[in-house]
Amino acid sequence: MQPTKGQHAVVYPRVALDLRGVTEPTRHVRHWARSVLATWRVAPEAVDDVVLILSELVTNAALHAGRALRAVLIRQPGDICIEVVDNSIRAPQLRMMNPGEESGRGLYLVQQLGRQWGSRLVSPDEYTGAAKVVWCIITAPAQ
Repeated sequence: MQPTKGQHAVVYPRVALDLRGVTEPTRHVRHWARSVLATWRVAPEAVDDVVLILSELVTNAALHAGRALRAVLIRQPGDICIEVVDNSIRAPQLRMMNPGEESGRGLYLVQQLGRQWGSRLVSPDEYTGAAKVVWCIITAPAQ
């Protein structure tokens, strides 16, 4: 897979999934991601990690922002950038885990599996109403 070379930049393959109106977004995004990653011929062990991170970010968006609006996968040399867009301006916060709790481990998993993660605010627009992107970069070699 070769990136498209523009006049001033290299553009890598990017796919997005609109999640507005999807009744089971976490399940839907898992199926979609596996299909995209198969097309990109990503190594199977990386596919599982990408799907888990994406699931956690979509679930966090639903819990803390009401819903995820869009999921994005960007193929970079040896990496996948995972993005989830929601309409909250609150940055995600990694919290201390208590052994007895049944939830609250999502960002910990993201941090452990990804090389980098973070969030950035984006300008809301009429189409998405988006205000924040939570992203993670994971090492994902080809098969």
